[in-house]
Amino acid sequence: METPLDIMKITAQIVCAHVSTALVGTEELPALVGKVFDVLCERAKPMGDEKRGATPAYDVSRCVTDDAIYSLIDGRPYKKSYNSPHF
Repeated sequence: METPLDIMKITAQIVCAHVSTALVGTEELPALVGKVFDVLCERAKPMGDEKRGATPAYDVSRCVTDDAIYSLIDGRPYKKSYNSPHF
């Protein structure tokens, strides 16, 4: 996880890059710095367990059989051709 000092440095770099190319009023600058810092702090937090334990939509081992290869997109079988070098 990033330390607050690292996040402040990254915030300064992002804001400096933005201000160098866009017109930002002096009254808007503190709010911009705060928003960028808040977003970076939120992104620096570790992900929750609910996102880490994602299960795949299809079981890949069931998609390849002796007779065919089944598409992960639409489930259609593609028959193996023993003359084809791709299978």
